Amino acid sequence: MLGEWPPGARLPLHALAHRYATSSPSARQALLQLAAEGLVDAEAAHGFRASAATADDFLDLMKTLGWLAIIGVRESIANGDGHWEAGVLAAQRAFTQCLQGTGKLDRDENITASVASLRGDNAALHTMLSALVTPPA
Repeated sequence: MLGEWPPGARLPLHALAHRYATSSPSARQALLQLAAEGLVDAEAAHGFRASAATADDFLDLMKTLGWLAIIGVRESIANGDGHWEAGVLAAQRAFTQCLQGTGKLDRDENITASVASLRGDNAALHTMLSALVTPPA
C-alpha cells in the first residue's frame, strides 16, 4: 500500500515477521488475509508477491481516503475540546504564514519554492474534497 515493494516483488516472509515483531506463521496468516482481499498475490509453493494496482484501484483508494478524512474532521469537531481547537488554530496560523511568505520562511529560496508548490497541492486537495462532498446534480 505504501509502494515499498514494486508490483510483482517477492514479499520476504521471515523479514516481514521480524519487521513487525511477530512469528512467521502469524505473518503468513496476515499475508493470506491480504491475499484474500486482493492486496497481495499468493502463489502456491512460491510465497507472496506485491500486487499491481490499477488506476481504478488508485482512484478508489483516494476516494476512500478522502471520505475517511472527512469523517475524521467531523468527529474531531464534534469531540474536540478547547485544547484541540487551540491546536487547530495554531496550525492554521502557521500554514497561513507559510503561504504568505512571512516569518523566517521567506529567507530561504528553496522553502519559498516549496511553498509555491504547496499552494498548488493545497488547491488540488480542496478541489478533490469539494468534489467528494458535493452531491451529484
